[in-house]
Amino acid sequence: MTEIVYKFLPKERITYLDDELLRITQPAELNDPFEFLPAIPTIDDFLEILKKIYTENIALIEKSKLEKSKKSELKNVQLREYKTQVNKLKNNEDGNVKTHFLENAVKNLNTHLGILSLTRRWDSTLMWAHYTNSHKGLCIGFNSQDPYFSQYRKIANVEKIFMPVIYSDARIKVPLEKGVSIDFQVVLSKSKDWEYEEEERLLVMLRQANKVISSKPYDICLYKVPHTLIKEIIVGVNFPNDELEKVKKFCFENDIELYKCKISEEKYDMEREKYSH
Repeated sequence: MTEIVYKFLPKERITYLDDELLRITQPAELNDPFEFLPAIPTIDDFLEILKKIYTENIALIEKSKLEKSKKSELKNVQLREYKTQVNKLKNNEDGNVKTHFLENAVKNLNTHLGILSLTRRWDSTLMWAHYTNSHKGLCIGFNSQDPYFSQYRKIANVEKIFMPVIYSDARIKVPLEKGVSIDFQVVLSKSKDWEYEEEERLLVMLRQANKVISSKPYDICLYKVPHTLIKEIIVGVNFPNDELEKVKKFCFENDIELYKCKISEEKYDMEREKYSH
């Protein structure tokens, strides 16, 4: 069975049926203010790392074959350096820590990375309301098993990545240990408040955009998602009738299944019925 991932679009973006272009959005333009913002390290976090480094260095000195007097000298050097670093750290404000570790990283992400947000479900009343302007838009269903998507589930290819979002009650923390990175956890992590969206993300470098429209504060970057990937289209319960014929014509000419969303008569659910040729 083909696994389908969906993209909700407001009715104004019906232009996708003409140009195959969808927006890849910079992190700062997404609707979750916590996007790409790991938990800020505290002063205590830094002190713990300093203590760990100091302890490890003292242990190495003790294990060495140096003379006792030389060991004592080196341990004193380590202790002085440790105390100096602790004092420097305690005199810093949390705001400086945030600036050093996060602001440059976030700026780089917004300069280089775009996100195409997709979902594994079409029947969310909330998403129809939020992303299609109160059910006036449409929902495009793509074949997620097509190589366009599936080959990018391998993280080795850093130019494009297709992965599910990870939902958690705990924010990702900035790793402070030398040589340890966040990898892709921070760009794929969201609060459990968003779990109902069942999101899958296509991460793309902005330089790969097929069309760029100048805008403030961020350019609008459009990326080609071929029509051949479309398996079905669902129009919202309030989709305008004057646009419906265009969608029908597109689906029938391209052998794509077309559905009309409807409100359940018995439950708080969205249902759908298929249009016939």
